[in-house]
Amino acid sequence: AVTLIGYRDEPGTDDGNSVAGYGTTIFLGMLTTGNFEAIDASVLPFPPALGTYNATDDIRDIALGVGDTLAFLATDDNPMEFQIVDISNPSSLSLYGSANISGDINGVVYDAASDRVYAAAEHNSRELTVFMPN
Repeated sequence: AVTLIGYRDEPGTDDGNSVAGYGTTIFLGMLTTGNFEAIDASVLPFPPALGTYNATDDIRDIALGVGDTLAFLATDDNPMEFQIVDISNPSSLSLYGSANISGDINGVVYDAASDRVYAAAEHNSRELTVFMPN
């Protein structure tokens, strides 16, 4: 059996679209507003927000990497479709870097062994894009 033990209702009509986490810190990516929110999942049934970064448009996917200090966001925010957010302090999320690929990014995965981020994109010549975050 499955038991619902908690939830978080964001203000307004925005929808959660992507989620990632480590320990009890969960990151929620939102559609429409582009909010990227750090949430304390140890506080149930209603986990509070710890901090928010605004990516300005839909967050389509999230990957965590580099010792859980960076989050890699797949967005459709032209000219910053790929965004890296410093999550080392969840109460103070900030932009670490970004890249323009001239096409929306739909998914991201981080490979720690090679320190590479692989992104699936909507681009006629770059459906797979590879980034080195450091």
